[in-house]
Amino acid sequence: MEDPNKVVRIHGVQMLPITPEWGKFVTDIKQKVLLFDSVGVLNPQELLHYLRQERSMQAIQDVEMLLSAKEMFDTRDVRVDVHEISVDNNNFEQKVIRKGSMIGADCMMKNPETMKDFASFSEMGRDPHTPRELRSELATRGQAILWNAKYEVKKDEFIPILQLSNLPKFKNPKVDVYKVMFENMPIPHPETPVEHILEFKSNKDNEGRLLQFRSLINKLSKSGYNELEIQQEINHLMHIYTQSMQKHKIKSISGTLDVVVNAALSPITKILEKVIKITTNQVNLSSAELSYPGREISYMYKAKQMFGPQ
Repeated sequence: MEDPNKVVRIHGVQMLPITPEWGKFVTDIKQKVLLFDSVGVLNPQELLHYLRQERSMQAIQDVEMLLSAKEMFDTRDVRVDVHEISVDNNNFEQKVIRKGSMIGADCMMKNPETMKDFASFSEMGRDPHTPRELRSELATRGQAILWNAKYEVKKDEFIPILQLSNLPKFKNPKVDVYKVMFENMPIPHPETPVEHILEFKSNKDNEGRLLQFRSLINKLSKSGYNELEIQQEINHLMHIYTQSMQKHKIKSISGTLDVVVNAALSPITKILEKVIKITTNQVNLSSAELSYPGREISYMYKAKQMFGPQ
């Protein structure tokens, strides 16, 4: 039986790049791993093949580590009973022609809106006049639909990672919010090992910060804000959180100096007690950050401190 209290896992889905900048693509994946529980890529083995040709050793190690840690998965691992879809342009009634038994179609058939989107993406992708870059974006959206259909019980959610337009005809508020978040999250240096990113994510405080951050994404996706207004909200939260952190830092330094001065004037037996008090205060203050005004943005703040330009 499914655990009703299980935390929903969020995954990104994206295609291989149109322009073959493979090392840069891996660095981009490492940024996305900061936000998602895992990232789906079309044929990671093909990516490794190209990286080996370029002898990009750090990028090869990064991809192998991501696959080993299940932070990266192959989007081809999902299949659907939809081989041909016809769309009636007048009323968008969909007909599914079944060929074989594969995963997904039964779930998709229960949601006409999902079927309509998938059919429209497929139709546009087959159009020879559709630019190659746009076909890649349509494929990304289609793959996300298939994976969401596979996980009908919402314990996993799959978000398409888009490189170009957001296709106004197929607006998805959450996708739009994530697009703004990508622009604000730091891009790790190409030589930053994946292990450092995984250690950052596994930190207990950062796990709490990430949950708060995802809650903010959910709220913004329901707010009706456009991209500019989303950016303004992020700037506002970052400003008030930064102010809270500065006040925290001043308070922490002042308290530590008081303890150090008092320790210097105390017998040696008291010094250890003071040192323990300093450590305890620092731990308590670190935990208190989770309750500061603007705390919804604290995960982004910490990520910028750790992986942003120094």
